[in-house]
Amino acid sequence: MVYDQTQRRLTVFDPQGHHVRDVSLNQREQNFFPIIGGRFPDGTYVGALRLRRQSEELPTGLVRDSLLVLRFSVAGGLLDTVGIFHNRLMDVQTRSIGSNSFRGPAEVAFSPRSVWTITADRLVVGTSDSYEIRAFRKDGTPDWIVRKYHEPIPVTDGDREQLVQAWRDIWYDRLDNPEIQYVLHTLEESPLPETFPAFDPQVLDDRGWRIGESLLTDPEENLWVAEYRPPGSGMSPRRTVFNVSGEWLGEITLPDGFTLMDVGSDHLIGLWSDDLGVESIRLHDVNKPGITDRSGD
Repeated sequence: MVYDQTQRRLTVFDPQGHHVRDVSLNQREQNFFPIIGGRFPDGTYVGALRLRRQSEELPTGLVRDSLLVLRFSVAGGLLDTVGIFHNRLMDVQTRSIGSNSFRGPAEVAFSPRSVWTITADRLVVGTSDSYEIRAFRKDGTPDWIVRKYHEPIPVTDGDREQLVQAWRDIWYDRLDNPEIQYVLHTLEESPLPETFPAFDPQVLDDRGWRIGESLLTDPEENLWVAEYRPPGSGMSPRRTVFNVSGEWLGEITLPDGFTLMDVGSDHLIGLWSDDLGVESIRLHDVNKPGITDRSGD
């Protein structure tokens, strides 16, 4: 399944790569561009949409936007709302881009946010203010909760300075662009949350691009949660694994430069980058009791 958000169109292929069908979301609202990220066993699709009020309706200062999770029919029609969840922390101020000024929200650095995935017939959602992840049936009824003890890590002005410098390094050839200047100004001036997210709500590469998912599931419906790595910590990527009952199964440290993309019953598949930034797809065995090594794959 491939989703074109701009066209609001799903394209479905069979395992051999043959085109099967296209599904258009039957919505005509101008700003209705949900992200489709999964499908329930009954064939209905699940998508999410950020709920944002008009700038003139927002109070000055810190506000939270919301994430609206929706269910669509096999034909693309909107069926119902699965749930509404707290999302990103925004700072509403009057700012300038070049000679133009406007009032509106800008995202706060190290902001918590909601992430979600589908496992079997459940929607799994976590909002990274705390280490708590919940599952909901497709009608929005709560099902189970995963919790893990988490020692909050304070955010300091030094963390902000490190983040701003990292973005300056990434955009070194575009620093005269007014939009880049606006983003950097926002990072420098907006309030900071007191602590880092409890788990990683964004899996980013060195360029700041999102390349991985925070929540993944395997064929046994175990939940693989991306652990947060504070900027400059030098920590390797890690995943904590819980079973469908919310029990802790363990923690796996992944190779440096490896971004987990898919979890099988006995293997991991992901994107790996070498020191020169050359990317390749890698497969790693996961050795569990009762599962033998697959002879050097």
